[in-house]
Parts: sequence; C-alpha cells; structure tokens
Amino acid sequence: MKEAIIAVLSAIAGGSLISFFFKRSDQKKTKKKEKLDIVLKELCSYNLVLMNTVQTHIKLLTDNSSILSKINNSSKSLLETQKVINIDLSKVEAIKTKCERGEQNCDECKIICDRIKSNDTAFNDWKETCDRDKSIVAQKNKEEVERLIKVIQPFSSLLNKIPELYSINSSHLYDLIGKIDLNTTKALTKLIKNSNDTEKLSIKSMSDAIDILTEQMRSIEEAKLEISNMLK
Repeated sequence: MKEAIIAVLSAIAGGSLISFFFKRSDQKKTKKKEKLDIVLKELCSYNLVLMNTVQTHIKLLTDNSSILSKINNSSKSLLETQKVINIDLSKVEAIKTKCERGEQNCDECKIICDRIKSNDTAFNDWKETCDRDKSIVAQKNKEEVERLIKVIQPFSSLLNKIPELYSINSSHLYDLIGKIDLNTTKALTKLIKNSNDTEKLSIKSMSDAIDILTEQMRSIEEAKLEISNMLK
C-alpha cells in the first residue's frame, strides 16, 4: 500500500497522473484477456475433440447400420426358406404315413429330403454369419463407447480445471461453463452405463449419447461467443 501511495504521489508530482491510471487500467485488461484466452483455448480444444469424435462416430453408425441392414434383408429371404423347410417336413410326414400303408413314394421322398437338407444347411450358414456380424457390431460399439469416454473425460469439470474462471468476475460465463460441465457429466454417465451393459448396447443408445455431445458443441459455441464479446 505504501508503495502504491508513493507511486501515485510521484505521478502527481511528475504531472503524469492520467498516464498512471491508464497504465493500471491496461494492466487489468491485459490480465483479464490472458485469463479469457486460457478459457477460450480450453473450449476450442474441447470443441475440436467433439467435432472429430462426432464425425468418427457417424461413420461407425453408418457402417454398423449397413451390416445390420444386410442381416435384416437376408433374414427376410431366410424366413421364406424356413417356411419351405416346414412345408417339406409336412410332406415327408405325409409320405411316411402313406408308406406305412404300403404306398411307396421313395423317389419323391428323396427329392424332398435332399431339398430339406440343402435348405437347412443354408439356414444354419446364414445364422452363423448373422451371429458373427452381430458380434462384430457389438464389439465395435463397445470399443466406440470406450473411445468416447477416453476422449471426453479430460474435459470433465472445467470449473475445477480452469481456476481462472473464478477471477474473471462474469457470472454469465460461469453459468455457461457450468452447463457444459453438466452436459459432459450426462454424456459420460450414459456412456459408462452402456459400457457396463454391452448386451443391451444398441445404435439407439449410442445415438442418445452423441445427441448430448452435439448439444454440447452448441453450448461451447455459446460460451466462446460470450468470451468474444468480453474481449471487445
């Protein structure tokens, strides 16, 4: 305090009081700008991570949707095959009944049995391929959940990570960052829940998490705009 008083008196004596207060004001603005730059840099880094994450995630969803679409399309034709198998089994039973009565239809029975065997092999091959493809999709979803958690966690609780926020003296910016932290927590909670329940992991549950992150980008842009206005 003593040094400050001496500095003011010296400034008055030197006829530079106005210059002194301008210098103090510039110093405060510079410190505030430095703090805002720190917050802005962190928000830009988070937003860039989210943009890359969403793009990668959309590609994964597209690939998985394509695989599941093929399974659904093939399952329709296989259902028809199953119907044919059931009809042929009924025919064989009918032929067997006639055979027990002395009416021989061995050639027809052989043709039908061969067809049943062929269709049954095709059905089992399809089921094996279907199960494998579903397993691939489930594994990709699991790996994606783990990846999302890994890239998002470093940006959780920005209010604690950026202490400069508490000395900027802007309740609105503080509230905006708090909203971002809340969205991060929601996304992580949903993702962690998904990672612990891989049997129920689906494209919809993955989309729910990415919807939160998309909303997060809007919240980050809002905070960045607020900082931009404060820097003017």
